[in-house]
Amino acid sequence: MRPSASCARLAPLARLRAGLLLALAATACGAPRVENAGPVAGVRRPVPPFGLASSRDAVVRVLGDVICSGTLIADDRVLTARQCVVTHGGEGGVVPRDRSPEQITVELGGDDLPWGEARVRAVVAPECSETPSEGDIAILVLSRHLAGLPVGKVRLDRAPQRREDVSILGFGRCALSAYVLHRSQRDAGPVDFVSSGHFMLGASLCPRDAGAPVFGGGEVIGVASTRPAGDGTLVSSMFTRVDVWPLLFSVAVAVSEGVSPVEPPAQRGCRILVR
Repeated sequence: MRPSASCARLAPLARLRAGLLLALAATACGAPRVENAGPVAGVRRPVPPFGLASSRDAVVRVLGDVICSGTLIADDRVLTARQCVVTHGGEGGVVPRDRSPEQITVELGGDDLPWGEARVRAVVAPECSETPSEGDIAILVLSRHLAGLPVGKVRLDRAPQRREDVSILGFGRCALSAYVLHRSQRDAGPVDFVSSGHFMLGASLCPRDAGAPVFGGGEVIGVASTRPAGDGTLVSSMFTRVDVWPLLFSVAVAVSEGVSPVEPPAQRGCRILVR
Protein backbone atom coordinates (compact mmCIF):
# COMPACT_ATOMS: atom_id res chain seq x y z
CA MET A 1 0.00 0.00 0.00
CA ARG A 2 1.37 3.44 -0.97
CA PRO A 3 1.65 5.96 1.83
CA SER A 4 -0.61 8.98 1.62
CA ALA A 5 0.74 12.36 0.50
CA SER A 6 0.46 13.74 4.04
CA CYS A 7 2.50 10.84 5.45
CA ALA A 8 5.19 11.35 2.79
CA ARG A 9 5.48 15.00 3.79
CA LEU A 10 5.76 14.12 7.50
CA ALA A 11 8.48 11.47 7.04
CA PRO A 12 11.42 13.91 6.46
CA LEU A 13 10.28 15.96 9.47
CA ALA A 14 10.25 12.87 11.64
CA ARG A 15 13.75 11.91 10.51
CA LEU A 16 15.02 15.46 11.19
CA ARG A 17 13.46 15.45 14.67
CA ALA A 18 15.02 12.06 15.44
CA GLY A 19 18.44 13.25 14.25
CA LEU A 20 18.29 16.34 16.47
CA LEU A 21 17.28 14.27 19.48
CA LEU A 22 20.20 11.90 18.90
CA ALA A 23 22.67 14.80 18.60
CA LEU A 24 21.41 16.38 21.83
CA ALA A 25 21.57 13.06 23.63
CA ALA A 26 25.14 12.46 22.49
CA THR A 27 26.14 15.92 23.72
CA ALA A 28 24.53 15.41 27.11
CA CYS A 29 26.08 11.99 27.67
CA GLY A 30 29.72 12.93 27.37
CA ALA A 31 32.51 15.08 25.99
CA PRO A 32 32.84 15.62 22.25
CA ARG A 33 34.69 13.02 20.25
CA VAL A 34 38.39 13.74 19.53
CA GLU A 35 39.93 13.30 16.12
CA ASN A 36 43.37 13.83 14.60
CA ALA A 37 42.21 15.14 11.26
CA GLY A 38 42.58 18.21 9.11
CA PRO A 39 45.30 20.07 7.24
CA VAL A 40 47.55 20.49 10.31
CA ALA A 41 48.55 17.07 11.60
CA GLY A 42 48.78 16.68 15.35
CA VAL A 43 46.16 19.29 16.24
CA ARG A 44 43.62 17.59 18.45
CA ARG A 45 40.17 18.61 17.22
CA PRO A 46 37.17 18.20 19.52
CA VAL A 47 34.21 17.76 17.19
CA PRO A 48 31.23 19.84 18.33
CA PRO A 49 27.69 18.47 17.67
CA PHE A 50 27.32 20.38 14.39
CA GLY A 51 30.96 20.30 13.23
CA LEU A 52 31.51 24.07 13.43
CA ALA A 53 35.27 24.04 14.12
CA SER A 54 38.08 22.92 11.82
CA SER A 55 41.57 21.85 12.88
CA ARG A 56 43.01 25.16 11.67
CA ASP A 57 40.97 27.06 14.25
CA ALA A 58 43.70 26.30 16.79
CA VAL A 59 45.61 29.18 15.15
CA VAL A 60 44.15 32.51 16.23
CA ARG A 61 44.74 36.25 15.84
CA VAL A 62 46.28 38.22 18.70
CA LEU A 63 45.35 41.92 18.75
CA GLY A 64 47.42 44.28 20.85
CA ASP A 65 49.40 47.26 19.67
CA VAL A 66 49.95 45.21 16.50
CA ILE A 67 48.22 42.21 14.91
CA CYS A 68 49.96 38.85 15.43
CA SER A 69 49.29 35.13 15.28
CA GLY A 70 49.02 32.62 18.10
CA THR A 71 47.99 29.07 18.97
CA LEU A 72 45.39 27.71 21.36
CA ILE A 73 47.37 25.24 23.50
CA ALA A 74 44.51 24.75 25.98
CA ASP A 75 40.91 25.88 25.99
CA ASP A 76 41.94 29.01 27.95
CA ARG A 77 45.58 29.58 26.93
CA VAL A 78 47.20 31.01 23.78
CA LEU A 79 50.87 30.71 22.85
CA THR A 80 52.35 33.67 20.96
CA ALA A 81 55.47 35.87 20.74
CA ARG A 82 56.40 38.32 23.49
CA GLN A 83 56.78 41.10 20.90
CA CYS A 84 53.03 40.82 20.26
CA VAL A 85 52.03 41.99 23.76
CA VAL A 86 54.28 45.04 24.23
CA THR A 87 53.97 48.61 23.00
CA HIS A 88 55.51 49.43 19.64
CA GLY A 89 57.07 52.70 18.57
CA GLY A 90 56.12 54.82 15.57
CA GLU A 91 58.65 53.08 13.32
CA GLY A 92 57.60 49.59 14.41
CA GLY A 93 60.27 49.32 17.12
CA VAL A 94 59.41 47.75 20.45
CA VAL A 95 59.09 50.08 23.44
CA PRO A 96 60.04 48.30 26.70
CA ARG A 97 56.57 48.71 28.17
CA ASP A 98 54.06 45.90 28.61
CA ARG A 99 50.48 46.23 27.52
CA SER A 100 47.93 45.30 30.17
CA PRO A 101 45.91 42.12 29.58
CA GLU A 102 42.79 44.24 29.10
CA GLN A 103 44.44 45.81 26.04
CA ILE A 104 44.87 42.44 24.28
CA THR A 105 42.16 40.50 22.44
CA VAL A 106 42.17 37.05 20.84
CA GLU A 107 40.05 36.69 17.70
CA LEU A 108 38.71 33.36 16.46
CA GLY A 109 38.22 32.23 12.88
CA GLY A 110 40.45 32.16 9.84
CA ASP A 111 38.84 34.67 7.49
CA ASP A 112 39.01 38.46 7.28
CA LEU A 113 36.13 38.83 9.76
CA PRO A 114 36.34 36.82 13.02
CA TRP A 115 33.37 34.80 14.23
CA GLY A 116 34.28 35.18 17.91
CA GLU A 117 36.70 36.75 20.36
CA ALA A 118 38.03 36.27 23.89
CA ARG A 119 39.50 38.69 26.38
CA VAL A 120 42.82 38.12 28.14
CA ARG A 121 43.05 38.15 31.95
CA ALA A 122 46.79 37.46 32.39
CA VAL A 123 50.03 37.43 30.40
CA VAL A 124 52.87 35.07 31.35
CA ALA A 125 56.23 35.95 29.76
CA PRO A 126 59.98 36.03 30.45
CA GLU A 127 61.32 39.32 31.79
CA CYS A 128 64.38 39.26 29.53
CA SER A 129 62.37 39.31 26.31
CA GLU A 130 63.06 42.98 25.61
CA THR A 131 66.14 41.73 23.73
CA PRO A 132 65.32 40.23 20.32
CA SER A 133 67.73 37.33 20.82
CA GLU A 134 66.12 35.80 23.91
CA GLY A 135 62.71 35.05 25.37
CA ASP A 136 60.39 36.15 22.56
CA ILE A 137 57.57 33.95 23.82
CA ALA A 138 54.42 34.55 25.86
CA ILE A 139 51.31 32.71 27.01
CA LEU A 140 47.98 34.50 27.27
CA VAL A 141 45.52 33.22 29.89
CA LEU A 142 42.01 33.90 28.66
CA SER A 143 39.10 35.18 30.73
CA ARG A 144 36.94 32.20 29.72
CA HIS A 145 37.22 28.64 28.44
CA LEU A 146 36.62 28.10 24.72
CA ALA A 147 34.80 24.78 24.66
CA GLY A 148 34.69 22.80 21.43
CA LEU A 149 37.72 24.40 19.75
CA PRO A 150 40.87 22.59 18.59
CA VAL A 151 44.01 22.60 20.74
CA GLY A 152 47.60 22.39 19.48
CA LYS A 153 49.94 19.98 21.27
CA VAL A 154 53.23 21.57 22.39
CA ARG A 155 56.43 19.51 22.25
CA LEU A 156 58.37 20.21 25.45
CA ASP A 157 60.34 16.97 25.74
CA ARG A 158 62.52 17.22 22.63
CA ALA A 159 64.41 19.98 20.82
CA PRO A 160 63.86 20.83 17.16
CA GLN A 161 66.05 18.63 14.98
CA ARG A 162 68.24 19.81 12.15
CA ARG A 163 66.67 18.87 8.78
CA GLU A 164 63.31 18.35 10.50
CA ASP A 165 60.39 19.16 8.20
CA VAL A 166 58.03 21.80 9.54
CA SER A 167 54.86 23.67 8.63
CA ILE A 168 53.81 27.20 9.58
CA LEU A 169 50.32 28.65 9.77
CA GLY A 170 49.71 32.35 10.39
CA PHE A 171 47.78 35.52 9.65
CA GLY A 172 50.58 37.38 7.89
CA ARG A 173 49.72 39.75 5.08
CA CYS A 174 52.33 40.70 2.51
CA ALA A 175 52.22 43.62 0.09
CA LEU A 176 50.47 41.65 -2.66
CA SER A 177 48.19 39.54 -0.45
CA ALA A 178 44.61 39.23 -1.67
CA TYR A 179 43.24 39.11 1.88
CA VAL A 180 43.34 41.59 4.74
CA LEU A 181 43.43 39.11 7.64
CA HIS A 182 43.42 35.54 6.42
CA ARG A 183 44.97 32.44 7.95
CA SER A 184 47.32 30.77 5.47
CA GLN A 185 49.95 28.07 5.22
CA ARG A 186 53.46 29.50 4.74
CA ASP A 187 56.15 28.07 2.50
CA ALA A 188 58.96 26.72 4.68
CA GLY A 189 62.06 24.60 4.32
CA PRO A 190 63.47 22.17 6.89
CA VAL A 191 65.23 23.34 10.06
CA ASP A 192 68.79 24.24 9.13
CA PHE A 193 70.23 25.60 12.42
CA VAL A 194 69.45 25.04 16.11
CA SER A 195 70.86 27.17 18.95
CA SER A 196 70.25 27.10 22.71
CA GLY A 197 67.09 29.20 22.46
CA HIS A 198 66.14 29.42 18.78
CA PHE A 199 66.19 27.64 15.47
CA MET A 200 66.44 28.94 11.93
CA LEU A 201 64.90 27.90 8.63
CA GLY A 202 63.87 29.41 5.33
CA ALA A 203 60.28 30.67 5.47
CA SER A 204 58.04 33.02 3.49
CA LEU A 205 56.77 35.04 6.45
CA CYS A 206 54.78 38.26 6.22
CA PRO A 207 53.92 40.96 8.76
CA ARG A 208 51.40 39.63 11.34
CA ASP A 209 53.00 36.17 11.23
CA ALA A 210 54.91 36.97 14.45
CA GLY A 211 53.87 34.45 17.10
CA ALA A 212 52.68 31.94 14.49
CA PRO A 213 53.16 28.27 15.41
CA VAL A 214 55.80 26.08 13.80
CA PHE A 215 54.63 22.46 13.62
CA GLY A 216 57.22 19.68 13.59
CA GLY A 217 56.06 16.08 13.62
CA GLY A 218 52.53 17.35 14.20
CA GLU A 219 53.43 19.28 17.38
CA VAL A 220 54.21 22.94 18.08
CA ILE A 221 57.99 23.22 18.39
CA GLY A 222 58.37 27.00 18.19
CA VAL A 223 56.85 30.41 17.50
CA ALA A 224 57.78 32.87 14.78
CA SER A 225 60.12 35.49 16.22
CA THR A 226 61.52 37.26 13.15
CA ARG A 227 59.89 40.55 12.17
CA PRO A 228 59.27 39.85 8.46
CA ALA A 229 60.16 42.38 5.78
CA GLY A 230 56.81 41.96 4.09
CA ASP A 231 57.38 40.57 0.59
CA GLY A 232 56.78 36.91 1.44
CA THR A 233 60.00 35.62 -0.14
CA LEU A 234 61.68 32.53 1.27
CA VAL A 235 64.38 33.91 3.59
CA SER A 236 66.18 32.64 6.69
CA SER A 237 63.92 33.31 9.67
CA MET A 238 64.24 32.94 13.45
CA PHE A 239 61.90 30.95 15.68
CA THR A 240 61.83 30.67 19.47
CA ARG A 241 62.08 27.14 20.81
CA VAL A 242 59.28 26.12 23.17
CA ASP A 243 61.10 23.17 24.75
CA VAL A 244 63.57 25.44 26.62
CA TRP A 245 60.73 27.19 28.51
CA PRO A 246 58.97 24.41 30.50
CA LEU A 247 58.67 26.68 33.56
CA LEU A 248 56.78 29.25 31.49
CA PHE A 249 54.15 26.64 30.62
CA SER A 250 53.95 25.43 34.23
CA VAL A 251 53.37 28.96 35.53
CA ALA A 252 50.67 29.51 32.88
CA VAL A 253 48.87 26.36 34.05
CA ALA A 254 49.03 27.57 37.65
CA VAL A 255 47.63 30.98 36.68
CA SER A 256 44.87 29.27 34.72
CA GLU A 257 43.95 27.36 37.87
CA GLY A 258 43.88 30.54 39.94
CA VAL A 259 47.34 30.34 41.54
CA SER A 260 49.84 33.16 40.95
CA PRO A 261 53.46 32.88 42.21
CA VAL A 262 54.33 35.28 45.03
CA GLU A 263 57.97 35.39 43.92
CA PRO A 264 58.46 35.14 40.14
CA PRO A 265 60.42 31.97 39.31
CA ALA A 266 63.39 32.20 36.98
CA GLN A 267 64.59 30.18 34.00
CA ARG A 268 67.46 30.75 31.57
CA GLY A 269 68.45 33.81 33.62
CA CYS A 270 64.98 35.39 33.21
CA ARG A 271 62.22 35.85 35.73
CA ILE A 272 58.85 34.53 34.58
CA LEU A 273 56.47 37.43 35.11
CA VAL A 274 52.69 37.36 35.41
CA ARG A 275 50.69 40.49 34.78
